[in-house]
Amino acid sequence: MKQKSKLALERLLYEVLLPVNRSLGNPIITYGFTSFELKKHIQKSSPSGTAPTLDQHSSYEINSAGRQICSRGGAACDFYIEGLPTSNIVRFITQKLNYDRIYYYGNKRPLHVSIHLTDPLKHLQIMCESENGRRYPGKKAFGDQAIILAEGL
Repeated sequence: MKQKSKLALERLLYEVLLPVNRSLGNPIITYGFTSFELKKHIQKSSPSGTAPTLDQHSSYEINSAGRQICSRGGAACDFYIEGLPTSNIVRFITQKLNYDRIYYYGNKRPLHVSIHLTDPLKHLQIMCESENGRRYPGKKAFGDQAIILAEGL
């Protein structure tokens, strides 16, 4: 693991997961760090719904060509808290924590949250689902507007 990946994962832990744990309850991680080897396995066996070049789960890791898997850098995980609507977690993070991106998939699904080491966007993206089960982006907002969007969840 690259040193920069380790730093980003530590920051995700200290700036998002531990504050969430202290204030809301135990985050249950459903998808975390994805090394190059794990990414290869996922892309072979079950690539549906994944976007390794965008999702920040690979942090600063590189592929076999020596290029960073996700050009965004940072670090990400998906999680939920048993018995708590995901919208409550989204509101807490947008109001109180430093984050890069949040993808909200609904109250009964894990959320995706990422951090960035230098330039966090504070971007909230609401994801919708079509009748045939495909996900597509809905409303989005940045910074203070993300807080307002989260209030409406």
